[in-house]
Amino acid sequence: MRDLSFEKELEEAKEQLKAIDVPVPNEEMEVLDSCTKYAYVNGEKIKLDFGSLTGKKIIILKAKYRRLMKSDAQYVPELDEAYLMLVAEEVSGVDYDTLVNLKNYQEFKDIKEKVQNFLVG
Repeated sequence: MRDLSFEKELEEAKEQLKAIDVPVPNEEMEVLDSCTKYAYVNGEKIKLDFGSLTGKKIIILKAKYRRLMKSDAQYVPELDEAYLMLVAEEVSGVDYDTLVNLKNYQEFKDIKEKVQNFLVG
C-alpha cells in the first residue's frame, strides 16, 4: 500500500522549488552531471564536457598522442599525462600547450585526475 501523505509532501516540495526557481532534480540532470566536471585553468573556471566525447574522437586522440610521443608513447595512454591533457583539450576547448604549461600544479593535477577518472573510472 502506498503512503499517500509522503507523495503529497513530495509534490508540495516540488511546487515550492519551482516557486523559487530551483531546478527539480531528474534523471536527465544526473546523466549530465556525471558527464560534466569543472576545473580551473590559471584561476578561471572551465567546463570539462565528457559527454562530447565519441569513440571516433578517442581513436583520433590516441593517434595524435602516438604521433606526438613517437617512441615514448605508453602502451596504455590513459596512464600518460600527455594523453590525458590531449583529452582535456578536446573536452574543454583549452589549448594543449596552455594545459601542460599551467603554473599551478594543483590545477594540472585536478584536470589530469578528472580526465583519468572519467576514462578508466
